Amino acid sequence: MKGPATAYRATNPFTEQTIKAFDEHSDAYVEQALARAAALYRLDWCRGDRSPRLAM
Repeated sequence: MKGPATAYRATNPFTEQTIKAFDEHSDAYVEQALARAAALYRLDWCRGDRSPRLAM
């Protein structure tokens, strides 16, 4: 069984050395992340004063 495919790599253009490789995400993972982000965006906490959020 193969591991996750590498979606893209960050490469140093001078040395051509790979800095970091990023794995591909499944459609289900992306949908879950988008749904969670949308739910968090709708919270009152997100629309209120920024000061408490910046303190974190």
